[in-house]
Amino acid sequence: MQARLFSPKTGNKEIIVVKQDTIGSGELGAKTRNLRKFKDLMEKCNFPIVPHVAIAPEVFADFYKKNRCGKEAPITRAEVDAIEEAILPFYEKFNLAIRSDEHVAGGNGIWKSTFVSTSGGSKKDIMRMAVGAAYWILESDFSQDAVAFKQRLGIEKNLGLLIMPEVRDGHIKEKTGKPYEFIRHGYRASIISNFYKYPKGEYGRNKVEIFGKYAGDEREKLKHSTRMRGKIEKGLYLLQHEEKNPLYFELVASPREWNCVQVAKVPGEEIERPRVKEENIFVYAIDGQESQDKAQPYSQRISGNGVAGAESIFVITSDDIFMDEEIAGKINKKNRNYALILEGIGFTSMRIVHRLKKAFEFHNISNAAAIISNVNCGREPYSHFNGAVRDAGIILLASENYNKELLSSLKRGGEENRAKVVVYANEREGEGFAAFEK
Repeated sequence: MQARLFSPKTGNKEIIVVKQDTIGSGELGAKTRNLRKFKDLMEKCNFPIVPHVAIAPEVFADFYKKNRCGKEAPITRAEVDAIEEAILPFYEKFNLAIRSDEHVAGGNGIWKSTFVSTSGGSKKDIMRMAVGAAYWILESDFSQDAVAFKQRLGIEKNLGLLIMPEVRDGHIKEKTGKPYEFIRHGYRASIISNFYKYPKGEYGRNKVEIFGKYAGDEREKLKHSTRMRGKIEKGLYLLQHEEKNPLYFELVASPREWNCVQVAKVPGEEIERPRVKEENIFVYAIDGQESQDKAQPYSQRISGNGVAGAESIFVITSDDIFMDEEIAGKINKKNRNYALILEGIGFTSMRIVHRLKKAFEFHNISNAAAIISNVNCGREPYSHFNGAVRDAGIILLASENYNKELLSSLKRGGEENRAKVVVYANEREGEGFAAFEK
């Protein structure tokens, strides 16, 4: 594998030669498999895949065996050698991106990824930081969120690692007290192509989020942003004609092009709308179309594709959360396949309030069938377009279009309401609802 890429470290385009792109044997993680599967397609659409080295999960078998016994054992010498071998093609001319390579293709923010600066340090120091970063990423597979996610989906496989050169235009700043570092500037984009069946936003049927800062003055930043947005539009136009199925992918920006660092197919099966009596629907959400409230068009939100059945309902209010930040987690520990109704709570706003962020971490909602809020969300509460909850099959609805009469008899404060509920979400069509099953 050979490529010529811009290096923020040197300020020039550098040639990368990867003689061995896989270390270890056995099945690789889904990130690596998909990068290689869609390589030709993404390059045809002017989103070239960043060269990389994958370390197979089997390489870290000893690390997992010891840590599962509660010993918190460090990485072995053989595992260190594999990490050092993986960064050799990149570290002299590039900073490093070290990413988790899990067995879920779409990316969902459950596992860690990070960056390591290779500037100003000796080879020994760089290797030490890279090994520390790898250890930190592997440890994330034992986090509460990762354990809950894997249990829900029945995943038993371990993490691998994906080593890449960091090509994002910008600079890296050290994070105090940690053996890893993070990006300070540079644009990044997350995209779902060909997702919507109706026109939505400036990118039509594509879901696009561009974020980050440019390391320059405001005038240069504006020029850079406009030029790079144009390149995305052109690439998406080509992709629309080459691949009809929705794809989730992540891009990073160098000065003159976007490079692809992750890509995966998004399930896009046709969903049959469940038959329910209109009078039993207690919330109806519309996404991407004008809502009934003329003062707040395009305000409803839907996340997920499918039909979920809930055996019970729990209603919690903003006061309940402020009184007990662990209330959602307590409900989740004792119940399965339930619908959680958030009354007077914007799911997004609760996620971004730092003190209350833990209230809705994934392990606190992992057993839910659906989460419904009667306060509209301005943006997705989870990263990667709600990747974690979408992959787990949890439906999110946010709408002010509530049937208050139907909900008036429900007990609040996190008490259980025994009632069967059907929750439907069709994100591609832009509609969803929740109804009592009577």
